[in-house]
Amino acid sequence: MKRFLETLGKEVIIVTHSPQEAYLLCSSLRVMKNGCIIKSGKTEDVFHAPEKLEAAELLGHRSFF
Repeated sequence: MKRFLETLGKEVIIVTHSPQEAYLLCSSLRVMKNGCIIKSGKTEDVFHAPEKLEAAELLGHRSFF
């Protein structure tokens, strides 16, 4: 699927509730809660530095400091 999306040469919007799917398929993310974007950026940056507890929870982090 990722190779197919890359061959399109266009931006594609994917809506998912699966952090694993988002991590594998997306080069950038917008994390939303209650209709508001609470974190956006490159996928790796969003997953490794969620900054807000809400983003960490939505991304499946079990501990957050």
